[in-house]
Amino acid sequence: MKLLSHSAWWILNKQITREFGAEASLFLSILCDKSEYADLDGWFPCTADYVECATGMSSHIQRKAATAFKGAGLIEQAKKGVPGKNHYRVNDAQLLKFLGTTSQRFKPQAAKKIENINGSNNSFNNSLTRKAGGKIQIEKELLKGAKLIYEEFHKREVGPGPRFDAASVGALKKILYYFDQQVRGAEQNAGKDTDAIAELILQAWCTILAPGNWKALRPFLRDGVKLLRINSNLEEIIKSIRDVAGKNETKELAGAAQNWYNEL
Repeated sequence: MKLLSHSAWWILNKQITREFGAEASLFLSILCDKSEYADLDGWFPCTADYVECATGMSSHIQRKAATAFKGAGLIEQAKKGVPGKNHYRVNDAQLLKFLGTTSQRFKPQAAKKIENINGSNNSFNNSLTRKAGGKIQIEKELLKGAKLIYEEFHKREVGPGPRFDAASVGALKKILYYFDQQVRGAEQNAGKDTDAIAELILQAWCTILAPGNWKALRPFLRDGVKLLRINSNLEEIIKSIRDVAGKNETKELAGAAQNWYNEL
């Protein structure tokens, strides 16, 4: 899980910091960065000495932070090896849920406006996307939520500050339009309201960009982090994630994809 990882600096997530404090937020950032070297079961070593050397954080503060995150279900901790060393596993799904990069992140800002789409003044006719005159139009709050998710992905894979120029926004609109058609075309989604469809669309987008799923892609696909490339490779990316979900025994790697595809 590299959502909070660092390159030349430490990243403190605002939501984590508000809930657990700055020192704990820094501790979790270190774990997320170290998880790049996790084994197939998601476990990776991270000793108290390493954290203290890197940050000056005492072992007492580390234990306090670990206890808080374990209580919230964000991480697991175990002694492994001889002599036993601290190993951790980041709960990707729970962390994503906490950070709100799925529908939870979208709904506080957009739920009321999405619900209002069902009103009589809705030019989208109870849909979130439409094609008109050869152009794709996306309900603005859905587009906003999708941008937030991509920003987190871009921060993890490249660094902060993705550029949403006209071409990139156009590619994102095509991606959302594709997901909308797929979600609405599934028999089990018949009759779901606009808010529920919006959640499924954003969950699909999160699934594509989830750390374990993206890391499992072939280098050609994984290196294409720009929206234009993701749109061009979208069907191949989805097929690859389906293959991973069907063949890989590691729940952390396949779980997010499998959960969404079960909805389709």
